[in-house]
Amino acid sequence: MKKLALSLVVVSLLAAFVPSAVSGASLDSSFGPTRNLWIDRATLQTLPTSGSAWNRLADDAKSSWGSANISDQDSDHDVLTFAGALYAVRRNDTGMRNRVVSAIEDAIGTERSGRTLALGRNLTGYVLAADLVGYDSTQFRNWLRSVRTENLDGRTLIDTHEERANNWGTHAGAARIATDLFLGDTKDLNRAIKVFRGFLGDRSAYKGFNFGDSGWQANPSAPVPINPAGATRNGVNVDGAIVDDVRRCECPVQSPAPKENYQWEAMQGIVTQATLLSAAGYTDVWDWSDAAIFRATKFLYEQANFPAESDDSFVVFLIDAHLGTNYAGGEKANMGKSMAYTDYTHPNGSAASTRSRFIVGPTPPGPSPKQLRIPVIGVGGVPKSGVDAVSVNLTAVNTTGPGFARIWPCDSDEPSTSSLNFLTGDVVANSMVVPVDGSGEVCVSTSTGADIIVDLIGWLENTTKTTNRRLIDTRDSGDSAAASTLRVDLDGVSSNATAVSLTLTAVNTTGPGFLEVWPCGSSKPETSAVNFLTGQVVANSIVVPVDDTEQVCVSSSVAADVIVDTLGWFDDDVAVKANRLVDTRNSGNGSVTDVLRVPLGNVPSSAKGVSLTLTAVNTTAPGFLKIWPCGSKEPATSAVNYFPGQFRANSMVLAIDDTESVCVKSSAATDVIVDTLGWVDWQIEAAAKRLVDTRN
Repeated sequence: MKKLALSLVVVSLLAAFVPSAVSGASLDSSFGPTRNLWIDRATLQTLPTSGSAWNRLADDAKSSWGSANISDQDSDHDVLTFAGALYAVRRNDTGMRNRVVSAIEDAIGTERSGRTLALGRNLTGYVLAADLVGYDSTQFRNWLRSVRTENLDGRTLIDTHEERANNWGTHAGAARIATDLFLGDTKDLNRAIKVFRGFLGDRSAYKGFNFGDSGWQANPSAPVPINPAGATRNGVNVDGAIVDDVRRCECPVQSPAPKENYQWEAMQGIVTQATLLSAAGYTDVWDWSDAAIFRATKFLYEQANFPAESDDSFVVFLIDAHLGTNYAGGEKANMGKSMAYTDYTHPNGSAASTRSRFIVGPTPPGPSPKQLRIPVIGVGGVPKSGVDAVSVNLTAVNTTGPGFARIWPCDSDEPSTSSLNFLTGDVVANSMVVPVDGSGEVCVSTSTGADIIVDLIGWLENTTKTTNRRLIDTRDSGDSAAASTLRVDLDGVSSNATAVSLTLTAVNTTGPGFLEVWPCGSSKPETSAVNFLTGQVVANSIVVPVDDTEQVCVSSSVAADVIVDTLGWFDDDVAVKANRLVDTRNSGNGSVTDVLRVPLGNVPSSAKGVSLTLTAVNTTAPGFLKIWPCGSKEPATSAVNYFPGQFRANSMVLAIDDTESVCVKSSAATDVIVDTLGWVDWQIEAAAKRLVDTRN
């Protein structure tokens, strides 16, 4: 029996992970245990003691640090103390360790006449310095426990984190998370993580922020601190804008965006939070909310033409380290509000090996776009042999014009058929099965400029396959899917095939409508395979059972041209079971923003997977749908992407677990339709991999 191994990407852990303290390697006994909150201490001990980055760190560590004063929001004492801690560990310098401990103890209580902005900026450096040198006194721990809820100028550090959707909140969040990790306070860390998710744009995790003027909000009725993927306002790209800080320009939405420095100060706290969580095991933090941190960086660089400078420069070294980007170039990491020396501790790409993403340059605009070669064999759990096809989700974002994307095995010729169609500014996804050849890679190209995301859904072993073949294009044949049912011969498909993988495309659509497809020997289903609006070009890839007629039938609800392409076929059992599981327009469930649990009904005992079409309708804002077996964790990847007023559908094969239910969640209010196409008896295993995201 062949296997279809489906990816189940983990977005959140059920409980916050707090690292245990471990002893340092080859250090004097005065250095106590560390939790490696910022950098692994053993790794730090291997870093060079020469070069410009080290020299700056060492000079600062050996300089005069001044007096501790946390209430001074511009104090550098905390960062210089952190420099001393780095130096002490790298040089095994007990004298420097003693100086660090004295500096930390001097800082205790100096916050009392200040504001939470100063506490948020200045606390993190002391906490990380204490962790590095292994300082953990009762006095220090008691102070850390109380300082998070200390009233400073009318609010606490935690209040600031949970209320302020700007740089105040991000610095407070970094200090709070560092403190929670040091103390091992799992309960408060869980809460802080939810707030951080909310800041990145996940309103289902947290939405209690206070906002100022909403002029830069993509959706003022559902405000978020960082605008969502694909967001526009008044026709202007505001994807990734840090709304409550960019508005400080006191200007309307405009292109290019203003060089508002408060956004970079917010990024200091955002990226510090992400680095702390990544070091604590939350390595997928960089993917949260459609890579919100990367999108915010991209907004500053591309929409505002505003690279990191001066005290913001340490930020991009952390981004480069985790995402493999190259924003820092040859610059140095200057001292920031709460952190520095990242050109020494986090050189480019140093943390990227913990990530599940391949970094490939963006697809450029023009008539001859770049081809992406994406390894799939031996990646994300895919076996190194015996694999004939992979199931992937292909997404186009940041599209610069109307066009299409193609995906194919790299040793084969580029097909003439499209896998995905899009318009300017679209975010469109399509799931499909792609044969794999001797190259072990799949190739992707686009007809116009677009960023491409490829997520691995699964793989097939011992599967008969075909190259891409166009079965029908009614623009050429003169047929009409609206005038009558099209009967499409499955040319090139084996007579032993029990199912065929197809891409079905609607073009020249004359009104809002849908396409239906089914094996011609079966009854016409009441479920749609492709949904479209007037003038749209929409494609969807689906698995359709093959019966004795060896034909598939296609009809359209309105006049439209239809293209049908084959991707491959299967010879294991696929049972026809077209059925509408839920339509929230009729079911009384209402718009889906919380998790919607959808029972699969009477599942055959032999079924291991279900072929589904997921549709978003009555969309109110830019957003996406996720779908997963309810017994598994919510994935990080989206299945359907949409803009306001759109119909969007995508088909996929999901595992059936003991719950015999699938769960659906939307990032914005929308109605949802879930249709079954059939059952499959392929064995399904869990694996997870984002193969490429050219935005990074």
